[in-house]
Amino acid sequence: MWLRRELLLLAQVDDSSRALFGDAVGKTTLHEAQRFHSLISGSHEVDRAPNAELGRDDENDIDSDVEILCQQMSASVPTEEESDVVSLPREDADVAWDKFSASLDDTAKEAFRWANGFWRNGDIIASFSRKWAQRWVCKHAIGLGWTAELFEEFEKSLPYDGRARPRTERIGKKYQRIAFHKFLAHMADNVHYIADEGYFDTPKASRYRGPWQPWERDVDPTHWLRRTSDSGWGEWNAHVWWRPFEYKFALASDDAKRQWCADPGNLPKFERCIKISDESKNQWYSLRGFSQWREKEISGDASPLTRDIWFRINSIIVTQEDFSRLKHELRDKDYISPDFVSSTSTGHQVYLREYPWHPSAAIQDQFAEDEAWGEIKTPHVVPYAEYEWEQGSGDQSADMSLGLYMPSSFLIEKMVLRFDPNRFDCWMDNGGKEVFFDPSLKFDGPSFALLHCTSADKVLADENLVLVWLIGGKKMIVDNSSRPVKARMVFNTMLWTTGDGEIHDASHHYMEGAERKRHAGA
Repeated sequence: MWLRRELLLLAQVDDSSRALFGDAVGKTTLHEAQRFHSLISGSHEVDRAPNAELGRDDENDIDSDVEILCQQMSASVPTEEESDVVSLPREDADVAWDKFSASLDDTAKEAFRWANGFWRNGDIIASFSRKWAQRWVCKHAIGLGWTAELFEEFEKSLPYDGRARPRTERIGKKYQRIAFHKFLAHMADNVHYIADEGYFDTPKASRYRGPWQPWERDVDPTHWLRRTSDSGWGEWNAHVWWRPFEYKFALASDDAKRQWCADPGNLPKFERCIKISDESKNQWYSLRGFSQWREKEISGDASPLTRDIWFRINSIIVTQEDFSRLKHELRDKDYISPDFVSSTSTGHQVYLREYPWHPSAAIQDQFAEDEAWGEIKTPHVVPYAEYEWEQGSGDQSADMSLGLYMPSSFLIEKMVLRFDPNRFDCWMDNGGKEVFFDPSLKFDGPSFALLHCTSADKVLADENLVLVWLIGGKKMIVDNSSRPVKARMVFNTMLWTTGDGEIHDASHHYMEGAERKRHAGA
């Protein structure tokens, strides 16, 4: 497919230059036939995308020339059969392009320099010249006030960090960043935005809404958090009130360790893990969280076998009408996948205080099937969301990648919640009561999503909804000498409440390679 921009430029040069262009195209195609044939074979199709640099009258004036050129250029391109037979050195193609370039005046030469290279690189969608953009940014950085006299000596005094991005940037880089964002603003105002979705050759046109789409946000200015107490990795061995369960491994024989792995009786009492009391005796539902315990070295234990247990708490909300369907659907499923419940994430580009009202935080807040991963087909909503902000190489505003749980937009709407202006971890109702929070900011401990029980029960009862917990985990015996897993139990527990204060459960577990065992509660 010939680029319309390139054809429009070609229509404005003389016949001899066109002939040289055709010769260069033909020789390049012979040299790189397999790479470019599928692209060139569609050359009779002209891209009718709007052109930002030419007016409609200009386009109409040369449309007929473009069509003629398409036919001429298509005729000059060798067929696939010819390409298979003829071989041409790369140098011959380069000489042909040099001859074509030499036939142009300076203005046309600059225009074709990037347009020709763009086509030869095999791209399909028209784009800006990177060189032109770099020159524009450089010019405007200088126009903003950067001069060698003012800043060169200081910038040379900064420590050199090799290829890594320095902690202290040059002053010139800051001017360049301002100019670059000004350039992006000009693009946003004047050209169409094409989202980078799917395969590179099948883009989907989209509406440009802001710099979060091309991932150009690198610092969140709406908070001053530098870290939380949960890195998101590993275990948390200390006791915390929102995880009222601990595993303490005592000295045991290898047989006793295997028996521990196969015994469902030593699994946590999960109803005590999902309804908890804080230090002030307020009760909370635990909507989301992860726990893990690994056996450490025990004095007197020479065995290479160690014990390991972990589980993940997920939760969803369904209507009472759909609850039976959900139970039937999940009857024999494992809940252990981290993506079993697809929670909403801000995706490292939504500012904390933009959630959930800003266009960057376009959140699905209606009952729907889990289309993202296909794990749960029964219509449901997830009651929590995740704020995520990755610590990039240029972001020194945080000491770690940040993660924090927030209420989903569904909960915010149903419970009329608003964030606490004095805290980043808390959401309140209209009366100022703390209803949702993540304790990993206020306390030392893992990140969990906690919802006030009384407030939640009222919404569940009023709206005829069911809050469902889906807890999946594993117990394992691992041989530390060679790392293979010697035994493993998979356990899954479903708990639910309709807001009446009662929590019901159904569970199933199995040793890998053995038959599942099921327990149904009330």
